[in-house]
Amino acid sequence: MDNEKFSEMVRRHKLGIARLVSTRKLTIGLQRTGEDLALAYAGCKCEKCGAEEKLQIHHLISFKVKEYMDLWKYLSQKIYWANLLVLCESCHRKLEGFSATKPEFMGSIPQKRLNYIKRKFSIELK
Repeated sequence: MDNEKFSEMVRRHKLGIARLVSTRKLTIGLQRTGEDLALAYAGCKCEKCGAEEKLQIHHLISFKVKEYMDLWKYLSQKIYWANLLVLCESCHRKLEGFSATKPEFMGSIPQKRLNYIKRKFSIELK
């Protein structure tokens, strides 16, 4: 992975998060940047089993805690890249406690986007 590009994007993401909290305005693309960083950090693979198909984003700070936090603090933590876990659909279902028979509860990240992130951060394309 291109560590220099990754570090620069993390720096810009942190500035965006700080701006979000201080101005209380959500910047377009800030959540997507966080997801891209989480995917790059995980090498576009499930962080539990290493699968490369049907990847999804899991938020460590979940919607359940929203009522206990200031909205802007909640949003800043929810979209920060280090709060995001990359999981395949199977591992995500296990973590959330959903059965395999339950209809898909979340869409997977499109392969086109994964390939873009792999090229951007010099992650080996499969």
